Amino acid sequence: MQKRLKLFLIFGLLVYSTGPARGQTSAADWFKLGLETPSPDAKIRAFEQVVQLDPNYVEAYYYLGLAYKAKARWADAEINLNKAYLKNPYALNNEIKTRILYELGGIYVQLNNLEKAAEALSGAKELANEKIKGRISYDLGQVYLRQGNILKALAEFQEGKKLWPQNVKMFDEAIASAEGKKTLDEKYNQSVTLLVSERYEDAINLLTEIVKVDPNFKDAAAKLQEAQALAQQNTKSKRLAALYLDANRKADRGARSEAINLFTQIVKLDPSYKDANVQLQRLQNTPGQNSQSTTLENYYTRGVDAIQRNSWDEALTALARVARIDNQYRDVQELLQRVRSELAAQNEAELKLSQLYDAGAAASQAGDWQKALAAFTALRDLAPDYRDVETQIQTARAALAKLNDARIDSVYESGLLALQNSDWTQAVSVFEKVQRLDPTYKEVQNKLADARFNLTKIQKPLAQPQPSKPLNLGMVIGSTLSIILLPIFGILFFSPVTRARLYLLQGRYDRAATIYEQILRKDPGRIKLYPLLANIYLLENRRDERAMKIFEMILKLNILTSRKEEINSIMANHYLIQGRTDMNAIQILEKELESKIRKMKVPQ
Repeated sequence: MQKRLKLFLIFGLLVYSTGPARGQTSAADWFKLGLETPSPDAKIRAFEQVVQLDPNYVEAYYYLGLAYKAKARWADAEINLNKAYLKNPYALNNEIKTRILYELGGIYVQLNNLEKAAEALSGAKELANEKIKGRISYDLGQVYLRQGNILKALAEFQEGKKLWPQNVKMFDEAIASAEGKKTLDEKYNQSVTLLVSERYEDAINLLTEIVKVDPNFKDAAAKLQEAQALAQQNTKSKRLAALYLDANRKADRGARSEAINLFTQIVKLDPSYKDANVQLQRLQNTPGQNSQSTTLENYYTRGVDAIQRNSWDEALTALARVARIDNQYRDVQELLQRVRSELAAQNEAELKLSQLYDAGAAASQAGDWQKALAAFTALRDLAPDYRDVETQIQTARAALAKLNDARIDSVYESGLLALQNSDWTQAVSVFEKVQRLDPTYKEVQNKLADARFNLTKIQKPLAQPQPSKPLNLGMVIGSTLSIILLPIFGILFFSPVTRARLYLLQGRYDRAATIYEQILRKDPGRIKLYPLLANIYLLENRRDERAMKIFEMILKLNILTSRKEEINSIMANHYLIQGRTDMNAIQILEKELESKIRKMKVPQ
């Protein structure tokens, strides 16, 4: 308890002693003031000052994003958290990346950008430790649930339940909700299939069940209205067809008044239905019964006219009547054979179109967008105006584009990882692949150029063959001396430490740092190298985990360096953010406090 109280007092004094109100206006001062103040507005002002003074201050962007989040300014929060992540991604450890991505996931949910929310939370989960993976699984499952990816949501909830057992009840409720959504989704998919198959009543029953449970589930309410309208239209079509057939039978038998009555009903329901209006006018204008020859001629003429208009159903009806009265009338048998052949071809074509559409719809439901696009494209080639084929093609193309973007993004990330690991050959290979997929993708051109440049630097040119010369004494003596002296010069001038110093003189700090790091990994006792490596980290403004370990080692071993006070300040700020309360952290914080107090004292 005493240790925690001591740490709290140190933190309070540090914040009080470093605020801008006392005349200090450095980025670190504004940052500490932003951490201290409880007001989101004040935090925003403080952290905005930090990034104005130091545009590369990653921690300030992070806390600025959190301050905007507290004010529900989601777009500003997104911008600053992305800056925190992208300003120097190689310097961020996994814990910091996890926190940033997790916060971004929640903000994308508020912005209703569920795709980016899922991407951010998935990234956070990959980097997270076991302690917080369960929480991320829960939030990621909720995002998948809102997207309609119910199977993915269930998988996340089941995994989260194992990772975070103390919240079993919360996960059980989420799993029950997801399973309910799964049931609704299955009914929804079945209802769509029924609609395509024109089984409207069955579709209406399923959609009614869905809307009763969840009125906002997908577009179930709109589908229900569509199914009801189609069912009503189908009922009307069936009734018109039955009336039309009955009216023609009455007319054929000479029941003129009954036929007129039936055709009148048809015209009232649909004035443009087939030739009902023409038939009605003919019957109304013809007194008494028509002779058989007149009737035959009328139906024959009507059948021929229907053939010319490619109205095969109407032609079959008219010519079949002629054949029933006189099957040898003119060329009625030949015409009937032609009409039936055309109808068979038409039905076969309609069946093929329907099969292609059903195949495309099934592939879409299964998420096989390549297969769906192929089916709908083939359908459009046969019948460009068939149902909503153009809309289905656009949907499939958009889905394929998203999948391609996700694939490119994954490849691009592996290229960044290769850059981080200095694997220049792999980086060149990966970024060339990204360039082939999309030459304008992010900064692929610049990344590829960097990788090629670094690869060229490490590749040694092949030795060129020299023409043979006559042997002479001077050459022999020179060769002998070179054999003896070259190893000595190699030891002196091409040892790792010497190469590192040459890199420092050339300003190539990253190469020098790599050499020092390799030496210290093999021999941690090379005390003189720690200050050199720390100076490089300070020059490059590095605050990553590797740099912090070197700074911490310098302070622990009390290694002499002119920048020890600066290193102590960095570590004190690092421990404050981490909330460290161990003895080593308290000692460093005390030294930082003493330093600040000395600076605050005014000479008497």
